[in-house]
Amino acid sequence: METHLSDQAVAFLWSVALGAGLGAVYDWFRIGRILWKKRTLTVFFEDLLFALCAGFATSYCLVQTNYGQVRMFLLAGEAFGFILYFNTIGVFVAWQARLLRRFLHLICMLLKRLGGRFWLFIRKIVKFFKKPFLFFAYRCRIILNQPWRRKQQLEKQGRRKRSKGKKGKENEPRG
Repeated sequence: METHLSDQAVAFLWSVALGAGLGAVYDWFRIGRILWKKRTLTVFFEDLLFALCAGFATSYCLVQTNYGQVRMFLLAGEAFGFILYFNTIGVFVAWQARLLRRFLHLICMLLKRLGGRFWLFIRKIVKFFKKPFLFFAYRCRIILNQPWRRKQQLEKQGRRKRSKGKKGKENEPRG
């Protein structure tokens, strides 16, 4: 069984992509650690779960790309992809998570200061965001329902207007 150089290059690129994907998976755990303080035991089990997932993904990638043969350049490619993701996109993701943590902290501090006026504050916010939707819904209802609504009102009242024809004769109501 012969392995060609092009097959090895494709396998290397797949291992780099796998490393970047594992970096994205690890970011999920890192976001949780940034947003909430976790106990040491929880962190241990998260890391164990990540290691099991990474081991399974690596073995699956080796079986699919290199017939199950472990090659150092594939493991190096996976590490390279992980480091590349972690130092580029991962930095941005961590920054966004820290920004979200600060925002949530600010909201919590605001809610503490509001105290009993919390629900009043929430109602004002909901009312503020609800106004444009209500205005739009009202306008759509007027535009869409007006002709049918007028016809239904006249039918309920039993006095539908009779229209006159071209020669001045009264026609029966159309319906």
